[in-house]
Amino acid sequence: MDEYKYNIDTITINNFMFFTRKFDSDDFFKKNSKRKDLNLINLETLGKINNHKWSQTININSDKFNKIIDKDIHNPDSINDQSESKPIEYILKIIDPEFFWLNFIKYGMKKGESLEPRLGYDIACKSYLNELVAFRDIGNYNKSCIDEEQMINIPTLVNFGIINMENPTHRVKDQESIYEPDEAKIPNHVFYFLMEKIHKTNHTITQNHIKSLKQQIHNLNHIVNIRHNDIRGDNIIISGEKAYLIDFGNCVLCRSKGKPMYQKIERSNDLKMLEDYIDRINEKIGN
Repeated sequence: MDEYKYNIDTITINNFMFFTRKFDSDDFFKKNSKRKDLNLINLETLGKINNHKWSQTININSDKFNKIIDKDIHNPDSINDQSESKPIEYILKIIDPEFFWLNFIKYGMKKGESLEPRLGYDIACKSYLNELVAFRDIGNYNKSCIDEEQMINIPTLVNFGIINMENPTHRVKDQESIYEPDEAKIPNHVFYFLMEKIHKTNHTITQNHIKSLKQQIHNLNHIVNIRHNDIRGDNIIISGEKAYLIDFGNCVLCRSKGKPMYQKIERSNDLKMLEDYIDRINEKIGN
């Protein structure tokens, strides 16, 4: 387990390793050059953090991210060329296992049931690896595309990995803890993606955008064999003439042992979600 190089307890290491193998992402996670694990004092180093959200995004530029790396892990490597005069704008997406870890216990207490908090950690693992595998598979598909119109537009993945915290001050306060002293440890780490920031330049969705989104969803479902499962306004970005799909945390990987399962894809409601979203927009315009 040395190759994972993060300081978390054995239970969560075993869970995470199990899911990387289950999602056919073990080698990708361990060997990909974009993986960069961080050791921070706490998450507040990154910016304003919401203590009660399991997934959140932070605007950050390349200069700030490099300074965080230099200060907290003493790594001189940069994620972009230092000679660039203008910092690159990024989105840092954080998935916090603690949110579900604690909520599983609180839910069980309300119901008078004993729930295993690791189930909450499992949900965080699945969401993170879902999105990671989506980045991988869509990226591989896009590289094979000759026709740009057939590509699936998603943000560029810059880095990904695990953030360990020496002093996780955003955690639940000691007096609020529902753990006994020797019970399961709350995870002291989060998962993250660092992505390019896609600027929303147009709030009007055109017929060309709709046509592009339908083609992207078709290719996503039938060629890449992934259901997005959460097509809505917040997960669509219109930037110039391009329409982008974002947030694949709820996606479903429609394959078994590497082979596509078309019968499940045929029941995909991604296109239905898109049509419902467009209908709501048209109703607003009509009013």
